[in-house]
Amino acid sequence: MLVKRIKYRFLSADETIMEKSLDYAEANVEIARQEAYNSEYTIEDDGQPDPADAPSQLDAIEAQVTYTAIMTDTLLEV
Repeated sequence: MLVKRIKYRFLSADETIMEKSLDYAEANVEIARQEAYNSEYTIEDDGQPDPADAPSQLDAIEAQVTYTAIMTDTLLEV
């Protein structure tokens, strides 16, 4: 799963339009609604995988042990 970002433009104190990006969360959606120029904002995937979806070190070790057992024909049937 990809990480979502909220992107919007807002009017700064010196009356210039600037862009802002926030991590996706319900509270941040409300902030974007209040700050966004013309109340327009988008929710986009940032193209980066969610770090929580990455396999753990234990998963990687288990996969390597299983692969080695299969390749050396020593996989135990349980």
